[in-house]
Amino acid sequence: ICMEKDRERRYQSAEALLHDLQNIEDGLPLGTKIRPRRETLVGALIRRKLLIPTVTGALAIIAVIIWQLFPGKGAVAPKIENSIAVISFENLTGDEAHDPLQRTIPNLLITNLENTGLLHVATWERLQDLMKQVGKENQETIDKDLGFELCRREGIESIVLGSVMKAGDVFATDVKVFDVKTRELIKSASSNGEGIDSIINTQIGDLSQEIALGVGITRQEITSADLDISEFTTTSMEAYNYFIKGREDWYNQYTKDAIIRLEKAVELDPNFAMAYLYLGYSYGLRGNNKKYIDNFEKAKALSETVKITEKEKLMIEGVYANYIERNNEKWLEILNTIVTKYPRDKWAHLELSKYYRKRDMYSEVKKHSEIVLALDPSWGDAYEELAFAYANTGDDEKALEYLQKGSAAIPGDPNMNLTTGFFYVKMGKIDDAIRKFKDALDIKPDFNIENYLAYAYAMKEDYAETFRWMDKFITNAPTEGRKADTGYIFKGFYHYILGNSEQAVEYLQRAFETPWQSFRRNPRAEYIMAYVNYERGEYDLCRDQFQSWHDRCIVTYPQEAQAGRSYVSFWLYCPLGAIDLKRGNIDSVRSYLKKMEALMPKITNPQKFEGYYWLLGQILLAEKSYDEAISLLKEAPRLKMPWLWLTQNIIVYNMFNINYSLAQAYKENGNLVQAIEVYERLTDPNPENRDGRLIRPMNYYYLGELYEKKGRKAKAIASYEKFLELWKDADMRTEELEKARKSLAELKSH
Repeated sequence: ICMEKDRERRYQSAEALLHDLQNIEDGLPLGTKIRPRRETLVGALIRRKLLIPTVTGALAIIAVIIWQLFPGKGAVAPKIENSIAVISFENLTGDEAHDPLQRTIPNLLITNLENTGLLHVATWERLQDLMKQVGKENQETIDKDLGFELCRREGIESIVLGSVMKAGDVFATDVKVFDVKTRELIKSASSNGEGIDSIINTQIGDLSQEIALGVGITRQEITSADLDISEFTTTSMEAYNYFIKGREDWYNQYTKDAIIRLEKAVELDPNFAMAYLYLGYSYGLRGNNKKYIDNFEKAKALSETVKITEKEKLMIEGVYANYIERNNEKWLEILNTIVTKYPRDKWAHLELSKYYRKRDMYSEVKKHSEIVLALDPSWGDAYEELAFAYANTGDDEKALEYLQKGSAAIPGDPNMNLTTGFFYVKMGKIDDAIRKFKDALDIKPDFNIENYLAYAYAMKEDYAETFRWMDKFITNAPTEGRKADTGYIFKGFYHYILGNSEQAVEYLQRAFETPWQSFRRNPRAEYIMAYVNYERGEYDLCRDQFQSWHDRCIVTYPQEAQAGRSYVSFWLYCPLGAIDLKRGNIDSVRSYLKKMEALMPKITNPQKFEGYYWLLGQILLAEKSYDEAISLLKEAPRLKMPWLWLTQNIIVYNMFNINYSLAQAYKENGNLVQAIEVYERLTDPNPENRDGRLIRPMNYYYLGELYEKKGRKAKAIASYEKFLELWKDADMRTEELEKARKSLAELKSH
């Protein structure tokens, strides 16, 4: 709403926006709100520690969003109570090798002051966001004048300026605290120690105490707060510097560089919990599932044995709950705790947006993504989230509009090109999609997104290009896991589409035998392989593979994660029912339907019920209840196109389509004209009419049969020729292949 192109659809006043933002906490699920504690002997301190990060923080985020959207309301942003910013320190050592201290010292002070819970502290990431907004994103450091400008823009009350000097082996740090409004000096302090590590081990704590005293925090409150930063981060300044740079690389998605720096950080300090967290994220983005799990596990273990800040502990617990425990309810609770205590934490707001998108709660997606963009108008992920939200509510044009805004805000960003390309695929604008994917690769040659180009060419039925790009993807894959989990699986799938079952199984077997996350073998590959074996009539093998896939996946969900467990079981019962249907065991199929019915209330998205209606439709067809089957299948929910990066989902989306059953029902009922209409939609040469799905070549065969029966000779010939062209190397459905060749020869001879 904040960024609507149409002015009439935007908020028309600060008051309207304020009302919506104040409803954020009211919308939190029960059990996730921060409840006031009972008064104790140190009740005043507790009240202050709670109110600053919640009430003051919430007002702060409202203030900054209103200021950014309605800048004409005043000369400076509304003041944030008890707020402070720490900007770059001057390097006065005379040695450029110590330039990193200009950033590491402020980051350490920010972390230390924020952890007290006594102040609203502008994070280093927030300061970088503000620099982007004033056109200084390429400036390495924040000088005094820029610092005051950023603080006025943000409504920050106090600013800390500092410097670091060196005499022999002694390092000395100096800070000055100023009132932003008057520029008057509030407090000055200094500290020194032997060796660079003294900065993190003693000096940061000393300076933090003096800064807090300078802005009005009482000595009693400071004494109750733990200001020994070395206990919360690392005792090594060198490790901390690698961490800061690695974290920035991760934010910018330079994962290769991030891994190098973060690995160095944990080598220097094996107890650096947050370095392991970002290392896990970075390995995950590189497709190394084992290492991302290992590093998340290390971060979680350390969070329970070493001291870290409250915010960092919440982050680690949340990430562990989401990615390792698969406990969605706990993940949501932790995210809501973070945004309540730290309302300007754009990471948590973005994660909430992703959480709600997966559950089709698009008003929440829009709300949290717009907060992110108000905090950082150049964070591409938020534009992507808004694009997904609008696309999934049927407004593809609005989705593209947000992606165009994102591209304008972040020129040269490969991710915006990638996501825009995906939306073009979804809309059927394939040439535009190919252009965007290639633009992304031009910007970032090691992006390893050749699989998206392969899919785009498959949409055009240009399988020579499809396989060429898949081979490039496999060659360029940074890890064996990514090579297998995406490369081999997709290559096997494309061979399956073209009827080459032997080659399909060969590539899927390669993927299956490559470890994936905590599994010794890849369950995704096993699931797709089961579909291939179903087509080949290998029903016993197929059943075993579906069951094995289910058993492997179900162990990743704890008992509390009912939605995830239910969805896995739901998509087991559908193919098991199909197998029994092939064997004529209708009673068994109906028992699977009842099991699916029992699971449906636990699945949030009704579109995902398509498997249930497909199986019910197959029973009706087997019982020759054609009119009832047609009525059911016409109205049944349809899956929407998944994102291209969800390998298993996009493949199943193409293997499974309820319209195949609808066409079959019309055909069996003698409604050949209606059957032809359905098959023509399924084989429409215009990708804009196919909802992002590939054309299954077998549908050309079925369409050719129907054209032949209706005496439409030219169309029958064209359909058979297309089928035989695509299936020229096929080794399955040999009966249909022979019939197609025979029919084509007869049609051409008359």
